[in-house]
Amino acid sequence: MTCAQPTRIRTVPSLPWVFVLAALGGCVSPRPMHTESLASHAEAGWRNEIPHDESSAAKDVAEWWRTFDPTLAALATRALAANLDLAVARERVVEAQARRGIVSADRKIQIDAEGSYLHAATGDQALAFAAPPPGVEKNLYAAGVVAGWELDLWGRVGRLVDAARADSAAAIERYHGVAVSLVSELALAFIDVRALDRRLSLVKENVELQQRTLDLAEARLAAGNGPELDVMQARRLLRRTSARVPELQRAKAVAENRIAVLLGTRPADGLVPDGDLPSDVCPVEMGLPAELIARRPDIRQAMYAYESALLRTEAADLERLPQVRLNGTFKLSADNLGDFKDNATIYSIGPQISFPLLDGARINATVSVRQSQADQARLVLEQALLRAIEEVENAAVGYMRRRAQVGELEKAVEAARRSEEMADQLYRAGLRSLDQSVDAQRQLVEAEDDLVVARQQMLGETVRLYRALGGGWEQLALEGDKTVGSNAADAPAPPEKSSREREDEGA
Repeated sequence: MTCAQPTRIRTVPSLPWVFVLAALGGCVSPRPMHTESLASHAEAGWRNEIPHDESSAAKDVAEWWRTFDPTLAALATRALAANLDLAVARERVVEAQARRGIVSADRKIQIDAEGSYLHAATGDQALAFAAPPPGVEKNLYAAGVVAGWELDLWGRVGRLVDAARADSAAAIERYHGVAVSLVSELALAFIDVRALDRRLSLVKENVELQQRTLDLAEARLAAGNGPELDVMQARRLLRRTSARVPELQRAKAVAENRIAVLLGTRPADGLVPDGDLPSDVCPVEMGLPAELIARRPDIRQAMYAYESALLRTEAADLERLPQVRLNGTFKLSADNLGDFKDNATIYSIGPQISFPLLDGARINATVSVRQSQADQARLVLEQALLRAIEEVENAAVGYMRRRAQVGELEKAVEAARRSEEMADQLYRAGLRSLDQSVDAQRQLVEAEDDLVVARQQMLGETVRLYRALGGGWEQLALEGDKTVGSNAADAPAPPEKSSREREDEGA
């Protein structure tokens, strides 16, 4: 009887078949980013645009905080070095870059070293197919390496690597956004402290002025030349003005505490030295809404998030195609450690192909989930641009209206000051009553306080305009941490490049 010859199984595919798979893999095109709505929002001009003559003297938007006050510039440097929110954002960048390294490892060959020891025995009457012969007891030592490499013919792993790269870029943009918000909040708190300082100074000046008025009224009453009603009115105005001091001091302490936290330290005295309000800083040229896409970190972050979601959708869709792996092993196996020689080798190498047949519609559901996430990311991107435009419009109209208000209040203060001087002179000459002098003093106090508040609000709108325009994140990235996003090799590819183009460049 002739035994049938065993069927010979080929473990290495023919070269033409490999070329066909590679060619098919190159035909998988990436999904496009749908940004038509972004273009429609960005093409129109501004509804409220600052006139050119008001913004022509502005300095570079990348250093806008330096135009306010040298003290603010020094505080910003401290905050960028020690703020804890910024440190958290920096660590998230490190985390995202590390996650990218985890995903990138799937594109490289994986080699594991292994070793084993086995003591096996088979009884005289036992029957076994993977054991020593009956009645034999053996030791088995083995050591070697196991290697595997996914060819990624269709680019599935490449999409995941690109998605991780986009996530890393989004984390860097989030860091930039935190830095912009940090300096903006610091500038607003700094303006509050300086404004409250000025308001406290005005209140104290007017308290002294009203105290002299009260002394004069009391002297007239004692000499029999004035009524007691004048004394009561002057005393009431003095007490009312003095009652404003505690509230202003409370507000100043709150602003100083905010600055301390932004600097990453405990609240303390002397963080902000005394000084005047920053001068009237003209805002930067607004440009076009389309420029916000390049300047605003939150919009850039949303764009990278959209790109990452699309790439993950592609990767999920590519799970339908076969996965090809090259596996190999090399081992030394013997019943004695001293017998590890060339003739004790065991090795194998060959491809492994797997593809889904029945998965219960898992892949379809996964693709639907990823596609929905990509659509959500696109909507978030569109909403981010609309909110950015809204913030710029609000800050621009706020700045222009506050600037006009400051101009009118400056005239009002000048008129109130002249009126108070004339009323005081007439009162001392006995030609006017104390009521008129007291009323003129009250109007001057209110006008001066209104002017300081209006200047504070105008400077606040200027800061908000710089923040809304995305100003300063390039400079902040350099000052905050020169290691974050500064390495050109680690910089993510721009969203408009396709996954296949970046993969070819990497090759």
